[in-house]
Parts: sequence; structure tokens; C-alpha cells
Amino acid sequence: MSLDSATLFVRNISYSFRFKKYSATIVPNIPFGLNKQATREQYGDEQVHVWRRSYDVPPPNGESLELTAQRTIPYLENTLLPSLHDGNGVFVAAHGNSLRSIIMHLDGLSRDEVLALEVPTGVPIVYELVDGTLVRSSTTDA
Repeated sequence: MSLDSATLFVRNISYSFRFKKYSATIVPNIPFGLNKQATREQYGDEQVHVWRRSYDVPPPNGESLELTAQRTIPYLENTLLPSLHDGNGVFVAAHGNSLRSIIMHLDGLSRDEVLALEVPTGVPIVYELVDGTLVRSSTTDA
């Protein structure tokens, strides 16, 4: 089915997959805190790398991957999976760390494996419900 012939509707918009903050410091015109470059300038490349590529070390007043998973996995299990089991299609668009936590859960990745996982921007990752289990069916180029 193409998008031209599909009927799309929004069933639920959730902030469970919002992006993490890199810092509690608020700068003008950036209401959620410092962007990556400003954070690098303030804290240094090495510290930003630690925050971005560790499982359980959060940036100041931000989220680690572990904390991200604590809010995304319940939403996956309590909202998305029941919807799939009811026969509905589900489309998730989210920040990379939110997606990384979901992929870790669905694919059974270890902490080390998920830290090496790159989630490309704009490239769909497709899972199908097979015998009650979500299985990655493909990753396609955008």
C-alpha cells in the first residue's frame, strides 16, 4: 500500500519519546538547554562523549540511556504493543536515544551492543508482529 492510497490518522501523540537534554543551562532561543556544540564548548568533547556513549551516566539534569528506557519501554509495552496485538499498524518517530532504548529491548541487545548501535536519521527500521513477537524485518534506505 502506498501513502497515496493509505488512510492515515493520528491515534496518539506521546511525549514518552522526547529528546534528552544535554544540560540544565538555558541559553537564549534554546528553551530546552544547550545544544551539542554548546555543551561541547562548556564541558569538553571527552565529557560529552561519555554522556552520549554511556548507558547509565546522564548529563547534568538530563537523561542517560538507562533513564530513557525507564520511560520508553513502559510506553512500548503498555500502549504500542497492545495496539499492534489489536491489529493496528504503529509508526514511531522519535529521538535517537528513545529509539535506541526500544531497539535494545526488542532485539535483546546488551549494554555494550546498544552503545555501538547507530540509529540513522530518516531510515526506517521495520518490525513485524510474528507469532506474537516483534521481529525486525528490514532496514531500508530512505
